[in-house]
Amino acid sequence: MADVFKNFTGILDTTANATIFTVPVANVAATPPIPATTYVAKTFFIVHEAVTNPKTLVSAYHYDASEDQTIAFAAEVSAGVALNLFQNGVYVFEAGDQLIVNANIANNINWSVSLLEIKGQQ
Repeated sequence: MADVFKNFTGILDTTANATIFTVPVANVAATPPIPATTYVAKTFFIVHEAVTNPKTLVSAYHYDASEDQTIAFAAEVSAGVALNLFQNGVYVFEAGDQLIVNANIANNINWSVSLLEIKGQQ
C-alpha cells in the first residue's frame, strides 16, 4: 500500500477533551482487513482567531496506547497568533495512539494536523 499524506482540521467548540485522531489497530480478519498503521505527524498548528479573548490556554496530549502513558504539550496563544505545537520534532503515533486537545475557552482555537500515514503490507 502506498503511504499517503493526511490533514485533519477543526475548531475546539468545547473545553472538554477532543480526540483529533486515533490510529487504527491492525485486524487482518476484518472485512476489509485493517493493516498495521503508523502516523508520522510533522505539524500541529493552532490558530487563535477570536479577538474577544486575548489569550487562550491550549493543551495537547499524545496518548501512547502501547505504554498506557500520555505526553502533554501546552501553550498560551494570543489572539491573531498561529503556533505549531510540534515545532520541536516529528511525532510518531502507532496502533491505538491518540492525539487529544482541549482549550480553556471554547470556540477560540482552530487547529490543523498534517501527517504521513504509513500502512503495512497485508
